[in-house]
Amino acid sequence: MVNKNLFTKKILIIFLSILFLDVLTKQIIKSFQINTTTGIVDITYTTNQGSLFSLFSNVEWINLFFILASIFALIALYFIWQSEKINSIPLIFIFTGVLGNLIDRLLYSEVIDWINFHFWPVFNIADSVIVIGVVWILINIFLESKINNSKN
Repeated sequence: MVNKNLFTKKILIIFLSILFLDVLTKQIIKSFQINTTTGIVDITYTTNQGSLFSLFSNVEWINLFFILASIFALIALYFIWQSEKINSIPLIFIFTGVLGNLIDRLLYSEVIDWINFHFWPVFNIADSVIVIGVVWILINIFLESKINNSKN
């Protein structure tokens, strides 16, 4: 039996660590307007008023929409996490990423992006942990369905 309090503390440490790293890196990049070129991955300070890959960035009301959608997503993720029907760690990744980008939207009306691979749109740590969390959940669902199918 897993100690629930110990597990909750570990989840809190993961959450706070990712959120701190996301906010810190964005503030450093924004404060110093850092742009570097390494050839593989560059640090490129840019902002995104839209959504994924800068979609809808020219729509005036989009920031309000994403703020409200983020708040709704955070509430929904919290209730899903409380139901314990899905692995907690990938949900915490998604929750933290949504919160990290929400903080940017509330403070600056845009999201700070800075990781640039040149073959992909510029992104940030919050975007990364959202994607990791979603992929993790999809893999879990796929594996669970394979296990359930093999039992039948």
